[in-house]
Amino acid sequence: SVPVAQQAYKNAFRAAGAEAPSLGNISSNPQQWSQDESDAMFFGHIFSKKGSDAYMRKIGGGDTNAMVHAYEKFHHTDPNAQPGTNQRAIKAFQ
Repeated sequence: SVPVAQQAYKNAFRAAGAEAPSLGNISSNPQQWSQDESDAMFFGHIFSKKGSDAYMRKIGGGDTNAMVHAYEKFHHTDPNAQPGTNQRAIKAFQ
């Protein structure tokens, strides 16, 4: 949810000993976010997850398998709950 993402964003900065830059009145509809807002919510969320650093290093190197696995681990609680989720993720990250 958007409030959870906003809190994760703030917590990521707090954990680093800094204050998070204000996002102003970010929309509750992620489809209306600017690229900067989307990036802030993504990084706040991903870095709040234990074990994400190792994935981010691989993703930064272009490892598409790491992209799929990070998506499944950190975004979906159960990627097998909906048929085809894994295949759609693989297709999206290739």
